[in-house]
Amino acid sequence: MKSLLSFSAVMLMLLSFAGCSTVHASNAGSKTSNENGTKITLTIGNTVIPAILHNTAPARDLAAMLPVTVSLNRGPVDYCGGFAPMHYEKKDVQAGYRSGDLAYWIPGRDFVIFTETKEASSGNPDLVILGQISTDIQAVRDLGSTIKVTIDLDR
Repeated sequence: MKSLLSFSAVMLMLLSFAGCSTVHASNAGSKTSNENGTKITLTIGNTVIPAILHNTAPARDLAAMLPVTVSLNRGPVDYCGGFAPMHYEKKDVQAGYRSGDLAYWIPGRDFVIFTETKEASSGNPDLVILGQISTDIQAVRDLGSTIKVTIDLDR
């Protein structure tokens, strides 16, 4: 019984990681703007990446939780990993993303950093775009297969 529970837990974790990279890009982009946003930093090892959270309720909720550290895994178009459940409204949910977007992926309860843009869109309506990296995304693209990211207010 114990091994069955362990196997089930591992399978759920793997499915969460596998789902991270199944979201595809859309040319629609984010519904929000960075106007009056909150400046944050993403620290990965010795690399500090500036970003800005949008002026939305979910992004403000994230800002209130900071600092927070998350482990993210590299997928074909993103880095993503488990994150605390976030509150959002239907109006906050969208399909598609742009390279550099910071998002919450609802089905996997994942924090996501999108690093690539794809031409095709799956129409996946399960993203809450929280913000955008403020620098060239190249600084993030090749940091490794698993990274620890500390998200904090820009001080």
